[in-house]
Amino acid sequence: MVQSENLRLWYFIVFALAIGLYANTLYHQFVLDDGVVISGNTFVQKGIEGIPDIVTHDSFAGYQKVEQSDLILEGGRYRPLSLAIFAVIYSVFGPDPLPFHLLSILLYAVSGLMVFKWLLLLLSSEAYGKWISILTVLFFVAHPLHTEVVANVKSTDEILALFLGVGAMYSLLKSFDGKSKIWMAISCILMLAACMAKENAITFLLVAPLSIWFFRDVKVSALIIRTLPLITGGILFLFIRYTVLGLQPVGLMMHDPLNNPFLDWTGNAWVACSPFIKVATILYTFGLSLKLMVIPYPLTHDYYPFHIELQSFSSPFVLLSLLILLSLLIYGVWSIPQKKKAGFGIICFLVTTSVTANVFFPVGVFMAERFLYLPSLGFLYTIIYFGFHLAGEKHQKLLFRCFIPILVVFSVLTVLRNPAWKDNETLLRTDIIHSPKSAKGQNDLGTNILDKALTTADTLQQRIFLTEALPHLQRAIELHPTYYDAYLASGACAYYLKQYDQSVHAYRTASLLFPEDVKSKTGLRYALQAYGRDQWARHDTIASLGAMTEAWNMQADSATASELAKYYQLLGQSEKSKEWRNKASGGFK
Repeated sequence: MVQSENLRLWYFIVFALAIGLYANTLYHQFVLDDGVVISGNTFVQKGIEGIPDIVTHDSFAGYQKVEQSDLILEGGRYRPLSLAIFAVIYSVFGPDPLPFHLLSILLYAVSGLMVFKWLLLLLSSEAYGKWISILTVLFFVAHPLHTEVVANVKSTDEILALFLGVGAMYSLLKSFDGKSKIWMAISCILMLAACMAKENAITFLLVAPLSIWFFRDVKVSALIIRTLPLITGGILFLFIRYTVLGLQPVGLMMHDPLNNPFLDWTGNAWVACSPFIKVATILYTFGLSLKLMVIPYPLTHDYYPFHIELQSFSSPFVLLSLLILLSLLIYGVWSIPQKKKAGFGIICFLVTTSVTANVFFPVGVFMAERFLYLPSLGFLYTIIYFGFHLAGEKHQKLLFRCFIPILVVFSVLTVLRNPAWKDNETLLRTDIIHSPKSAKGQNDLGTNILDKALTTADTLQQRIFLTEALPHLQRAIELHPTYYDAYLASGACAYYLKQYDQSVHAYRTASLLFPEDVKSKTGLRYALQAYGRDQWARHDTIASLGAMTEAWNMQADSATASELAKYYQLLGQSEKSKEWRNKASGGFK
């Protein structure tokens, strides 16, 4: 059926589909972690001159805020390739988001071509191989789960890792089929580059040799020899990573649910959940990932606590996820000696999923849609492979016609999802509808609206923004009682709304949570001063004097002392007034 078709046309269709689906993201702004790797990264902003710093430091080291808060997940990120590319683009185009989005779209389209080329070679001797390749790559390109990877420029590392990793597998197959040493060397180089893009590409060290095992007639000894160059590329990456980072683990967990989601609130403190609850929650997120592979709606960028809550084995969904996982594991392992080709896709899916599943090491979040980018390739291949072999030659056309409407629906969902990534505010407002229990989402949205309020000159509009922002920030605190950033933002919001008692409470709590940070202390001092003046106007002299004195004790300054002198004078306490006048004129002691 496909033999008579011109494959060049299908290459064009794959490329055009990718470009067409994401053309509406071209004029988007930077969002979310784009600030970490581009607009707020000092190494990238140096342009080409920053590349030496990029390749010799952790990938977050250039982020301007990394040293300003210990609430940022640190350690173990070594992904210099995408940052180096960003630095080159920045040196030419500056901070304009358009060329970065163009790069993301083009890389995604080219990755689709690479996947197609690899699948055609992999399935070259397989019945229905070309149709399986065509449908797999079309679904891969159109899948709505990939909107985060393309629309969020930061996730260029994901696209590069897959593009180069699949390229390494293609090279390995070419070297095996043609016994070419050149292709063996290329597989080594591409494997190294894939890992330099993102560490999860290391999973290709297992997936690549299995692809030869399943689809070629090969002995284990010959397979090991053929795979040695690719393995060498992976080992070389680990050596480089060790040279730069030392034995730093992949993620350093902090005692906060936004960086270690497997924590439970006792009412007084965050404590590690039990192993059973952790396993149940991991199974829940695995089941949710499968569900989104099949039914990619609703989508959100935010799977932080408490959008996903800690689970137990009393949940039917958890038990169903366990049953599915065991079934996939059993079939996948059984398929290896049997060389059941559908099993390759299952193993590919499970192996690439494992590194982001909080099983072998923590990743700081329950799940993310970008984590499913690489695993989706194995998943989609398996579904389509099973479909064609169950349908057989008689029903091949009927099966294709059944797949096409689903492909159209996926494409429409992708195009409709893209506008949510226009800018941070649009994304946060869109996704808070589906993630109302996310403490991070509520705080981020509230902070975004607060920033708008502080940059507007219209007094009425400012109050409207502030009134809208405060409930989101309070909800974030309600969900996460030790959320430092939310207390800071709510303190500022209440201050500008002249709700000074709430502002004092928020800043005081923030100061207790993070005593080393001067921002909370500065905010508390200003809130106390404003509260003192407000209470004096309300004739509550005790509260007023107490607040003003506390502000003075935090930082001695002439203005506060002068006000206290005035207040005591009006109260007829001349000695006290004289004492504070003396402090106001410089006698602080």
